[in-house]
Amino acid sequence: MSKGRVVSARGASESAELLKGAGVVFSGHLAGRALSFFYHLLLARFLGPMGYGVFLLSLALFTFAAQLTDLGLRAGVLRESATARGRGEWGTVKGTIIGGALLALGASLLGAAGLVAVTRPAAAWFKAPDLAWLLPLFALSLPFAALGTISVSSLQALRRMGALTVIQYLLDPGLRIVALIGLALLGW
Repeated sequence: MSKGRVVSARGASESAELLKGAGVVFSGHLAGRALSFFYHLLLARFLGPMGYGVFLLSLALFTFAAQLTDLGLRAGVLRESATARGRGEWGTVKGTIIGGALLALGASLLGAAGLVAVTRPAAAWFKAPDLAWLLPLFALSLPFAALGTISVSSLQALRRMGALTVIQYLLDPGLRIVALIGLALLGW
């Protein structure tokens, strides 16, 4: 027998699945980036330079709070759920996802309260009075963002790359565009 590579049927199947998943995620990522670019283009056009600057400042503070309240749960849920899935321990997968979601929800609620608490000092520090009403709106979305992050990690651990791609790269920026157009049509 030759010493060449022998690819088992299982190995070929796993390689094909990996390639398919990578293609789906890559395509979705490109489409999502295009949608996100279009969203920011519309947002800058509707808000003007000052309004867009305040929006980006609020987004930066929100992102900082989201990173603080992550607690490593995104990576932990992904790793532990994928490991348990590989062993066929579905009860552990479910418990890891639910436990991670509950911890993320609690941490994000505390983070949202902290974000609201620093609203007025941040508005004064950055000399941006509009930050005082915009930052609390971002704070309200922090728990939803945390649960969304856990959901995406769970989908990735369960190898549901199509659903992950649709939610993370298409639905998220798509809904932002629809909401922005809706607010513009309402005269906001």
